[in-house]
Amino acid sequence: MAVITLPPLRNRREDIPDLVHHFLAKHGPALGAAQPSIRPEAMEFLQEQPWPGNVRHLENVVRKILLFTQGYTINLDHVRAALSQGVAAADSPPGCSADYVDKVLAAARRGETADAHAA
Repeated sequence: MAVITLPPLRNRREDIPDLVHHFLAKHGPALGAAQPSIRPEAMEFLQEQPWPGNVRHLENVVRKILLFTQGYTINLDHVRAALSQGVAAADSPPGCSADYVDKVLAAARRGETADAHAA
């Protein structure tokens, strides 16, 4: 069996736009954005981040951003808000925001919360 070793995401910043667009397409429809888009300055800001949790960390941030945007174009303020809520904190374990987003979505599906975007 061959082992494939990838450098950390912080060393592959050129991959971030493709990954972000993939995650937007993957999670957008389930989070209220059929065709999510992102402004260039927001993408540049994402490329400047250290991403201590690598690709999973980026995916979790994109999911959180989609909750903030409620279907609108992602701007720099949305990205900053998602990062400031502990999703990108160095002391946060990888995957912590995925659990949070999953819990919010599950509660919305059960009808326990009327506005998952505000959670």
